[in-house]
Amino acid sequence: MLEKNQETVYSEGKVLQNTFAKNIQEIMKENLIDNIYGDFALAKINSMIERLNEKEEHEGNEEELLKEIHLISEPILRNKLLDMYDKKYNTSEFSIEKQLQKLNLNEEQRQQVRAMIEANISSANADK
Repeated sequence: MLEKNQETVYSEGKVLQNTFAKNIQEIMKENLIDNIYGDFALAKINSMIERLNEKEEHEGNEEELLKEIHLISEPILRNKLLDMYDKKYNTSEFSIEKQLQKLNLNEEQRQQVRAMIEANISSANADK
């Protein structure tokens, strides 16, 4: 059963705050902006999944894709994409991320450790 009070109106499962006598254009604009951000994020994630599932690899696309994956703040989704990335490119990004999470570091510290790891990997590859 849905209840109404003076501050909240229920509409299609979404809670709209303080809508009484509010300009209809403002209400529509707020909902449109939320949908645009959600649609953009969904399209971006689907694009990443498609690129990870492609059989052929595009040169230079790996680093850009990895950076995009690390921008995702939802840990379950980010870790799944990192796992897919590892399988496609034979890397250990997902295991590195899991180890960093176990260290209980803040975001800045995690970025510093990640930069050191990447520098070590780059120097090891240069020595080959």
